[in-house]
Parts: sequence; structure tokens; C-alpha cells
Amino acid sequence: MIRLTSVKGREGEEGEEEEDDGKSPGAVPSPEEVEGVQLLQADTVEKLPEEKQRMHCHRNEQALADFFAWAEPIVAAGVPTTVRGIYQRLSSIKDVSAEHRLDKTLQEMTLAQPHDVVVTILRCAPSCDRVAVTMWMAIVSSNRTAEKVLPELLCVLEDWPLHSTSTSDKDNSDVFSLAATRAVWEIIHLPQGPERMILYFPRLFVALLFQIFSSTEQMPEEVTAFWRRCQHKHCLPTNPNRFALLTMKALLCHLEYEDVVSEVERECGWDTLLNTDTHHYTVRLLARAMLRVSEPLCYRIARYLFRLLRREEAHWEVAAMAFLVEILPCLNIKQWGERILQLFQIYLWREHRVMRLLVLRCLMVLCKRPSLANTMSALTESLMEVLKDEDREVRGMTLSVLSEMLLNRDVPIACSLAVQLIEALRPLFDNDTSHVQLLSIRIFEAVMELVEEEGKEPLERIVRQSLFPLFRHLHDKNQFVAEASWETLLQVNTFLQERKFEQLLETKWRGEGCRVPATVRDIYQWLSSIKDVSAEHRLDKTLQEMTLAQPHDVAVTILRCAPSCDRVAVTMWMAIVSSNRTAEKVLPELLCVLEDWPLHSTSTSDKDNSDVFSLAATRAVWEIIHLPQGPERMILYFPRLFVALLFQIFSSTEQMPEEVTAFWRRCQHKHCLPTNPNRCSFLVLPSPYCPCSWGQDSWHDLGCALHTDLHC
Repeated sequence: MIRLTSVKGREGEEGEEEEDDGKSPGAVPSPEEVEGVQLLQADTVEKLPEEKQRMHCHRNEQALADFFAWAEPIVAAGVPTTVRGIYQRLSSIKDVSAEHRLDKTLQEMTLAQPHDVVVTILRCAPSCDRVAVTMWMAIVSSNRTAEKVLPELLCVLEDWPLHSTSTSDKDNSDVFSLAATRAVWEIIHLPQGPERMILYFPRLFVALLFQIFSSTEQMPEEVTAFWRRCQHKHCLPTNPNRFALLTMKALLCHLEYEDVVSEVERECGWDTLLNTDTHHYTVRLLARAMLRVSEPLCYRIARYLFRLLRREEAHWEVAAMAFLVEILPCLNIKQWGERILQLFQIYLWREHRVMRLLVLRCLMVLCKRPSLANTMSALTESLMEVLKDEDREVRGMTLSVLSEMLLNRDVPIACSLAVQLIEALRPLFDNDTSHVQLLSIRIFEAVMELVEEEGKEPLERIVRQSLFPLFRHLHDKNQFVAEASWETLLQVNTFLQERKFEQLLETKWRGEGCRVPATVRDIYQWLSSIKDVSAEHRLDKTLQEMTLAQPHDVAVTILRCAPSCDRVAVTMWMAIVSSNRTAEKVLPELLCVLEDWPLHSTSTSDKDNSDVFSLAATRAVWEIIHLPQGPERMILYFPRLFVALLFQIFSSTEQMPEEVTAFWRRCQHKHCLPTNPNRCSFLVLPSPYCPCSWGQDSWHDLGCALHTDLHC
């Protein structure tokens, strides 16, 4: 439904409205009395004889005199009624030279009731026809009236797509926001229009900018119909957003900011401004261009944007923040104090990727200001929440902000905050982006340095759990990540105040490629210092990858590091056999050692050719069998394993080397194993996958055979 019904009996748009059919008290002249004025056409007058021309001029002057005689008493009827009457009568007058006579009347009404004047003109002539332009020209020709009327126009322009309002005559019909845009377009092109616009430029610029971004998809049908008529009558763009864009360009040019228009044009920015997915890029380009022209002007725009952002109006947020991020470095933030940080904290929680990135860029600018470094600590918890975002760029920017905040900080971090930070950072050590890895490790190091003294004890457990991921990055192919890991490990050593890590750190592993034996040994040593077994599953991927690449080196090195198969070794075996692929690689290597009694001669890629105890493989098999997935992995190798264990049972221990005997003595003491190593192999045999037909009698007979010559 078209809401242009403020004048009774009026249909269509302003150039085609019918006059009021109602008869006002005798003062109003009839249509016949102004017939001479209506028939006064330029082309007709040229063809008339001189006498008839004089006659027409006389009739025209008489009609105008009648009009102004009518206008005086009708003013008393109220401003909206007067404005409508002036508009209707001027619509029938073709002599533009006479129309300046209404200036004083319009200006006086505007000074008295600017709202009624503006809204009534917009209702009478939403598409801003010739008569409306004349009325606007009369109003803005005076500074005093221009200062009254432009804010009213802006109120309508800012309220998309319809502005709800009421005038003093109780007319509460809505006003089209685009009607105000049309009026602004015409005022800009008036001789004194741009001069009047300077004072209101920031607000007008922002209003047009956001009108460009406003969606037209769900625009009311009455607005769509109105714009269709405007488009047909004034040859305007089909898309009303594009008309708002043209109005902005005209405003910039008439205010002598052509360089801004040209710079955006060179970057093909005006078209992308209409695209909702890319408009924030163009807004930033526009802001940079304007910043080069006038910093004071940009500062005024920023202040206005700041007020708008505090209203939390969704359709304005992204564009406002995009402009603000570019001009923020030039602003005097002290004037806004902590309010701007509170504002950024609100928008940081928005579930909108572009908004989060823009806020993070603003925070990066503020981080570089030492005066705000400590104040910004209030944002730490919000930033930690943003770290959970799956977007790589958001995570990277968040870490950059945290890094800047901590590097410029000169006050200790509370224990509770330090714990939250380290717990949030630790999973990022293994992120698939080197930038994220590097920043998270650097921040981890900074937290250990800044945490208050009494808060160190609660952090020790979490720091210990982070040792292996840090150690693993010593071998990272990214040199910066490797160096950061090394420096952080040194800080860990200082933080934990345990000298047992120092020797390991001083002999840090370097070399081309990943030397598997050295890596396995170092992993074993580091895990030996970790008490929380729940954290040790993080080595699964690394061990599995090394096992797939060099299963022999992995199996033999673990057997050398932990021949008695302690807690750490069991964890490493569990990580390896949890995957079918790695289990199929490592079990044959274990069997090779187990079959070679009592010592297995071999060499690894690091040129270590020390022998491996066959019984060390037996101990490993014992532990693997008792793992949840161990028996399942053994099915394929059961025949070979069974035979190897059987022959190990019958192998003589009388001439066993002293080193093997000493090793077994330690195993016996540590794990409560049988004195006779043959009996240990015997205990391994009754696994869940031995033949079910083997009853207790069969095992008893096999046990007796160990001590007799009947084993055959």
C-alpha cells in the first residue's frame, strides 16, 4: 500500500497530484480563476500577437496576486496545511521567476517548525519534482533555515526504508528514506547547497554509506512502487543502493574531494561497495583516501561512528568498524577512555568472521600504544574465547593481539588468568599453521615470565604436560618455530627449577631431517619426567609416523631405552599398536629380536650397533598382549610368536652372558618376575589367543617339562 496519502484526494506522485476538492472559506480562488496561469506555456506565448501576450501576462500577474492574497490567511491553518497548499498552488504556476516570492514564508515556517516543513514536503513530493526543488532552494538559501532543516532530512535518511513520524496535524503516515535521499541529491546540486552541507558532512556521509549497504530484498512494496516511479520519471538507477552511491560521489565532488572519488575509482572500489561480501574492503579504501585529504574530517566521522556503534545496530556494524579501523591510528583515544575498549569487547563476541577480524585489527592498533597496554588486559578472557574459533585468520590475529598485549605488559598476571591462558594455548602448539604454532609458543613463554610468584605452583602440572609438544617442535622444519621451542624450554627449566632438564636441554638435538633413534630416545627421556599419563597420548601421531617410516629403528631404540618395559615404554608401545598399520610394521621387528637368544645383534641408522636383549622383546610382547587392542593385533603373527616363545622357554640359561643375567635380575626385582627367564616366556604363552583346547593339565605338563629332559 502506498503511504503517500497525507493530502486528501491526491493520487500518484507529486507532479500529478490533484488539487484539494474541498472548498475552504471564500478566500481560496477557484481553479477557473488561475486558468490563465495554467495555460501560460512558453511555446504558445511566442506564437501569440503582442497584444495577446500582454493580456496573458496581465492574467498571470492577476492569478499570482490572487494566490498571495490567498496564502496570507491560510498560514493560520497550521504549517503542514500551509506547506501542502503552497506546493499544490506552485504546481500549477509555470513562471519560475515568480516563485522566489515564497522564500520568506517558507523560511519563517522552517525556523518555527522545521520538522513539519521537511516531513510535509517529503510527503507531498517524495520524488522531489520541480516544485519541491524550488521549495528546498528557498529554504537552504538561508544559513539559519538550512541549519534547521538538514538535521530533519538526515533523521529521515538514516531510517531505512521507512521513517515513522508524525506532524502537528496528526498525520502519522510513514516517510520514505529514499525521498530524503532524492532531496539531498537536489540540494547538493543547488548553487549554495554544498556550502550548507559542510557542517553536517560526517553524519550525511555515514547515512549515505549505510543506505548503500541496506538490503532491498525485503523492501516494502510501497517503497518498491515509489522507486519504480522515480526511476521512470527521473531516469534513476534500478537499484536504489546505487542511487545512494551516486549521491555520495556527488557530495564528495561538490565539497571538492574529487581526489577521494578518483582514488576509489582507480581501485574499482565503487562497484565493490555495492557487494555485501566485499563492501568492508571498499570502506577501508575510502577511509584511507579520505584520511589523506583531511584528518580532522575523518576524526569527526569517527566520533559519529563511535556513537552509532554504541547503539549496536546490526546493519551498520561492519561498515562502521571497517571505517574506524583505518582512521584509528590518527585518533586521540584518551578522549574516549575505556569506553572504546568496552565497545570492542562487545563486538568481539559477535559470531561474524569479518566483524571479529576488524575488531582484532583495531586492538592491534591499540596494543601499540603503551598507555593502553595494561588497560587492555581486561580483554584477555574475551580473546581466549575467540581462540576457539576454527577460522585460521581469526586465530592468528587473536594470537597476535595477545602477543602484543603481553610483550608491552609490565604488571604480573594473576594465577587464574595464567592457568586459563596456558590451557588455551597448549592445543595450538600442534596447529597445522606455523604462524599459530610460533605465536602460541611465544605467548606461553611470556606467561611463565609474567605470572605472579604465588601463582607458579598451580601452573607446574600444566607446564609439565606441555614439555613433549615443545620438545617435538625442536625438530620443526620451520626454523622460527624450532628456535621458539628451544627458548621456551629453557624458560620451562627456569620455571620448574629442576636441574635434571638442564643436561637434556644443553644437548639439544639438531640435524638434517628427523633422526628417528635420537627422537625416540629424547621422547622417552622427556616422558619420564611427566607424571600425568593422560597427557601422553599426544605423542601417538609422531610415533606412528616414525614407525611407518623406520619401524626397525623405533622398535630397537625403545628396547634399548627401556629393556624392562617400564611405564613410559608401555605408553609408547600402546601408541604404536593402537593403529593397525603401525602394528603390522613393528611386530615383525619385535619377533626378530625375540627369536635371537639371548642377544640380538643389530644396528640402527644412528650407527648404534649395541646388542638388544631377546628378553626385552619378551617383556614388550607381555605388555602388548595385555593392552586393550594388543591380542587383536597379535592374531596375524600368532604362529611365529608361539614358536619363538616356545623355543625361548627351552633355551639354556646356564651360559647366559652376565649382562643379560644382570638385566634380568633388575627386571625380576622391579616387576616381580620369575627368577628363571624361561618361566617368564612360559607365562606369555597362555594369552587369549592360545588354543582353547589347551586345558590346565596341558599347561601343567608343559611346566613340568621345563625341569626334565622330556620337553621334546
